[in-house]
Amino acid sequence: MLAAERNFGVGDTLSFEGVQGKVEHVGFRTTTLRTKLETRLLVPNATMAGTKIDAHSGNALKEFKAVFPIAFEADPARLQAFGERAKAILRESPAVRPASVETGVATIGAYGIEFTVAALLEKRDTPTWVTFDGLNRALLQAAHELGLPLRARA
Repeated sequence: MLAAERNFGVGDTLSFEGVQGKVEHVGFRTTTLRTKLETRLLVPNATMAGTKIDAHSGNALKEFKAVFPIAFEADPARLQAFGERAKAILRESPAVRPASVETGVATIGAYGIEFTVAALLEKRDTPTWVTFDGLNRALLQAAHELGLPLRARA
């Protein structure tokens, strides 16, 4: 049934029930996925037919997310400035969808403040990891320039 419907195909990435992998083969009884750990996962099609599946083609957007652990003593004005600078850094990247940029305090926990920077990236010729590396370095530099007290997670 899955092979006949063609909701996904070889090369697509599937996510369901906490599992993610790239489709290598869609057979009559099973679908074969290759996981990030390079293992082969044989999934019965009956299992896949009975669950919600998130299918991404090779052109799907990628999510960029950086979480900065910041000490409680951080100046709120510096946090605000970091959020504005982070938005500018992400919006300047040609891979980032500008309307998708979000920044702010995600949570205040026992060990400090978690400030999150997130955006959606469009597929480009540059490998995703290169884009992630550049964005992370620029954001870290901005945090240091603003004097935000970053801390290691406990």
